[in-house]
Amino acid sequence: MNRCYLLHPDIGLPCLPIIAYKYFPALDATRPMMNSILSRLAYVHRDDDQSSGRDNVLRESPIASVDDFRAFDDTYERLKKLKLGSQGEVCIARSDTSHKLLVIKHTKLREAMKPDRSGTVYRYPHEAQILLSKLKPHPNIIRAFNIEPSHEPGRRLIFMEYCSGGDLADQLDHFAKLRTRHCSPYPVARRHRRCLVPEVFLWHVFVSLAEALAYIHHGLRRSANGEYVEDENHEAVIHADIKPDNVLLRWPTNGNPTATLYGLPDIVLTDFGSSRLARESKGTAGTAEYLAPEVHAISALKQINKELYAQAHRNPNIVMTASDIYQLGGLVYELATRELWPCNRETERLQLPKEYPRHKLRGLEKSLAWCLEPKATARPHATAHKYRGLLGVTEDLRAQRDGMVEGYGALPRRIWSAPGTGHV
Repeated sequence: MNRCYLLHPDIGLPCLPIIAYKYFPALDATRPMMNSILSRLAYVHRDDDQSSGRDNVLRESPIASVDDFRAFDDTYERLKKLKLGSQGEVCIARSDTSHKLLVIKHTKLREAMKPDRSGTVYRYPHEAQILLSKLKPHPNIIRAFNIEPSHEPGRRLIFMEYCSGGDLADQLDHFAKLRTRHCSPYPVARRHRRCLVPEVFLWHVFVSLAEALAYIHHGLRRSANGEYVEDENHEAVIHADIKPDNVLLRWPTNGNPTATLYGLPDIVLTDFGSSRLARESKGTAGTAEYLAPEVHAISALKQINKELYAQAHRNPNIVMTASDIYQLGGLVYELATRELWPCNRETERLQLPKEYPRHKLRGLEKSLAWCLEPKATARPHATAHKYRGLLGVTEDLRAQRDGMVEGYGALPRRIWSAPGTGHV
């Protein structure tokens, strides 16, 4: 049977039936036939004990682009189960055709969403809608390649890029185990003969996630000359669940200056299962320990008065772009202190560990205090606005990061929990 590939009208991805139905309703009549074809896709499972000892396999090259991706004709071998995501089971798999790695999320299908401005009703999971239809590729945003019906009714397989460096939560745990000898000869702050998270990495995470938020909130991309350019027709997206588990480290395999110039992994925002379009934001979302004060106030009602909570939960604009900014500040604060920032604490009390050189982290400290303002309207925007924009201070932190690495060289390989193939 000849297979027809339809191009996604927004980003040029090859569409499989579930996406094709969205844009071409007449194809809906072909659903039973197409599902029959897709049911023959082999999704090979292995028991957990069989997948142990496969860490070396996971150093292989990941699928990095749509050109590498051939889901319609391919089968996959599951290599390792990952942490449960907000929308379903997640595993690392290897293509039997290209032998490259990718992540497959086996997710339940949510109810159809309300039509968007064009009248389109989405029939596939929310995360796939955001990543495939609303966000174009960005170096600090996880990439989804495609989505297919599962062999289990009502479920879907989302094919996503594999990031070989693990997540930020695992990396933070790894930093906690390092002693000073592991970081030598790099100048790293230490406490009780153990290394704190290197300040260059704190700058790197803050800069990278600020750029991720500048893109999903405002469609802003940093060009080669350092200026920010806005994507046309971008719709603001709120992530709503920024935390260490949802930030990945990606070691580029080739051609990326981050790997050769800085020796630092790309920082990638992932798990868009709680995300929403800003214009459609209603109710609460996110992980309790990382909620912004305005979201926490509504969530706390659930334990006090469920009826009042249900009424308040239907209100719009509880979760805002400012809530993401708060979570960015909380995440980097946790990296530096290994403590969660208490919700609603006044930021005048914010201070990073005294072991860090004060003159180096003063700018980061002020930026975190700004992001963690209890009042949402007092926080910065992820823009280059002269007075309210976060990107201006981000450029200062970028310069500190670049200057330190150029002066001292790359961080030692052993400092990373998963160095990956692209590490130099």
